[in-house]
Amino acid sequence: MKFTIIDLETTGFSFKSHDRIIELSLISIDDSGHVIDTLDTLLNPRRDTGCVRVHGITPQMVSSAPTFEELAPHVLDIISDSIVVAHNARFDTSFLNHELARAGFQLPPIKGLCTMDLSGRLLPELSSRKLSVLCDYLDIPLEHAHRAYHDCLATKEVFLKLYHHYQAEHGPEGFLSPFLAPYRLPQGTPCPTGARPTQAREQASLRTQEADNRLKRMIHRLPAIIPSSDIPIQAYLDILDDILADRIVTTAEAQRLFELSESYGISAAQALEIHETYLHQLIRLYLLDGTMTSNLMKQDLEKVAALLGIPERLDTAIKQASSKVPIPESPTPTQPTCAGQTVCFTGELCGQLEGRTIDRALAQELARARGLIVKSSVSRKLDLLVLADPHSQSTKARKARELGIKLMAETTFWHMLGIRVS
Repeated sequence: MKFTIIDLETTGFSFKSHDRIIELSLISIDDSGHVIDTLDTLLNPRRDTGCVRVHGITPQMVSSAPTFEELAPHVLDIISDSIVVAHNARFDTSFLNHELARAGFQLPPIKGLCTMDLSGRLLPELSSRKLSVLCDYLDIPLEHAHRAYHDCLATKEVFLKLYHHYQAEHGPEGFLSPFLAPYRLPQGTPCPTGARPTQAREQASLRTQEADNRLKRMIHRLPAIIPSSDIPIQAYLDILDDILADRIVTTAEAQRLFELSESYGISAAQALEIHETYLHQLIRLYLLDGTMTSNLMKQDLEKVAALLGIPERLDTAIKQASSKVPIPESPTPTQPTCAGQTVCFTGELCGQLEGRTIDRALAQELARARGLIVKSSVSRKLDLLVLADPHSQSTKARKARELGIKLMAETTFWHMLGIRVS
């Protein structure tokens, strides 16, 4: 008998509310527990990833991951002729069935053998049937909860212990009869072709590090020393400021800076000095308007320093700037230079203003108060799209990128308007 344990992470709790799968893990085993096949991958939902603090999956991590549509034939190939097993199976299988339908597959619904229900039948003494409680009771290690592969591994061990517990009490026969039969694919279901297009979290983390190091690699491509004193520092700083507005450095943007450096004879050492100058200027601005005490701003400085390729210089730069710039008791409002421009927001904003979370309505109110014209959708006439997460895959973000509209990270936007957020 073949069993396929599944676990997934989603953008939310209901596919009816357009939530999607963003991480999927499958482990196929025989009834002795021998692993037959595995699959572990992030999925690009083509929208925001939901509550990052729960599952730890950011839009940047899924930006280059496969879509469910690309992976669907491989998923069906793995679960074919097997009993599908999951903890809280109704949740997992409902999402899986919905995703398969979205991908164009007209199939009988997948049903699952639920370890949560099974534990209630076989271990009635337990007051809770949460996966973590079962793992603790059955002495099964559970590392990195809310990571699909680790939850899948734990569910596999829970299932095997419950399965063997049932056999010990009732014999080998009859285990499946109260539950379900193996899932059979209808004749003519498309077979998978080519390699599985997967991307696990570890791969995504490496890609994220590579993306954040684009300017660092660009600097390493420059000559070590160039005898030049006529350097267009301000031109470089202006381009750098434009590039970092959304807190992302694309390959094209890094190449743009490299070509500017080459044309003006800027060396690697000089580029690093300019980057440090930019960081000092940003810190000084934060200190002058009184936002340096904000955790959000500190996180932003850490992000910028990493993108500039000088994260190790941040603490020293802050100390140096703090000794030269007095921190005002109350911030001086900054006069925004973007009054009259059109702005739109996308994603779940994370800033707080005087203890109140900045939701979409408050963000729009604050923007209007600073003279901006708020739009609810993205069009060619839009000047600025503010993103809760710079790597957002929302429809608005994708359309704005296609149209070449300026993107700006939330933190940068509030700083530009002179609004102190936390």
